Amino acid sequence: MILLWLKFIVTALIIIFSGIRLCHYGDLIAQRTGLTRAWIGIILIAAITSLPEVVTSMGAALMVGAPDLALGDLLGSNAFNLMALGLLLVIYRQKRPTSKIVGGAICSLFGIILVGIVGGGILSHSPFSLGWFGLDSLLILIIYLLGMRFVYRYEHRNEGPRVKGQGLREKLPITKFVAAALFIVGAGIWLANLGEEIALKTHWGRTFVGSLFLAVTTSLPEVVVAGTALKIGALDMAIGALLGSNMFNLAIIPLTDIFYRPGPILGQVSSTNLLTAGIVIALTIVTLGGLLYRSKKKVPRFSPDSLLIITVYLIGMYYLFKMR
Repeated sequence: MILLWLKFIVTALIIIFSGIRLCHYGDLIAQRTGLTRAWIGIILIAAITSLPEVVTSMGAALMVGAPDLALGDLLGSNAFNLMALGLLLVIYRQKRPTSKIVGGAICSLFGIILVGIVGGGILSHSPFSLGWFGLDSLLILIIYLLGMRFVYRYEHRNEGPRVKGQGLREKLPITKFVAAALFIVGAGIWLANLGEEIALKTHWGRTFVGSLFLAVTTSLPEVVVAGTALKIGALDMAIGALLGSNMFNLAIIPLTDIFYRPGPILGQVSSTNLLTAGIVIALTIVTLGGLLYRSKKKVPRFSPDSLLIITVYLIGMYYLFKMR
């Protein structure tokens, strides 16, 4: 067991170091191409840091045959990301111009819609399907793509001017960016496997294990990248990485549903997942309100929205543990 924890710590350290480099190179790419930091965070970094969730959820549904573990990991990761964002905003409390959080606000709104669809699918046991593939999963995919289009149109309209002579491919740190991304993906996948092994030895319920332990381990890349982005002053990249990752996590559900043959995956999971979905919606609403409020005025270090986010998350996880 000690060796298992040692592997866990070493893997986490690899993610932390790689996350620092990924943010640095992502910021350089944004500066030299004229793309916004928010766009880099929402699309590129969010997809990269969410790959551990893809592998863990697919493995839980296909190899273990545990849809509760798969969905619990995805929804739990979203809840943890929002709680982490609340903590990070306690550290970063400077005045926030509205232009830096509009992309994140769009992600929040679409995230609420997506989680609402997930909750509806669980409640109705996903009655409409094409074979074993649920139509609610198809709707999730459509809404996700529509949300990304809205984000792209806004960020593209507000792109900064390209720095002359810096947009050439050979001058972009693409290779270093990809190398850092590969380290994060590989370490994140390995970390998720270690987390699953540790979690299953506790003999807790699959929904709780997925929503808390696996969610925290697979979310570590997002949190590290967001924290690093805040350190270099890239608030929009940090917000984009976490909220964009939340949207991407929900888009994993249709992918998992395609390969999960017993039936529509939202119709096969426990109703306990509704609590996690409700926690995510509540946290997203508070986060959205907090971002809009912070965009207009400076707030104290322990602002009400951050405290509420952390409190709701901890209470929600406690009740989820009691329901295991």
